[in-house]
Amino acid sequence: MAQTFQEWLNANTSAEEVAEGVAKGLARDQARSQARAEALAEVRAEVLAEARADARQRRLVVRQASLRFGEETGKRLADLVKPLEEKGLASVGDAVVDSETEEELLERASNAFSRTG
Repeated sequence: MAQTFQEWLNANTSAEEVAEGVAKGLARDQARSQARAEALAEVRAEVLAEARADARQRRLVVRQASLRFGEETGKRLADLVKPLEEKGLASVGDAVVDSETEEELLERASNAFSRTG
């Protein structure tokens, strides 16, 4: 069954058979392209959803810090949490609740960055 295209053409294949084979090949390629596009769209949607959830979590941590320690602390903390991944961000969230002072919070946030960065 492993014929080359030229062998296939040389086997007295009719024009209709060639056209049918080409059409099947094009349909198969189009189906593969559509499947790839759908998979890519799904991945994009998942990444976007994760990015939005991550941004909401960062805003919440910064808001809580601002409410507890003041707006300036929230602004400083916002810069510290930008590069953090989920685990580091969770530890900063814990620090907002557990820290007694602004300095302690910012120190713990800096340490979270140094452990993940």
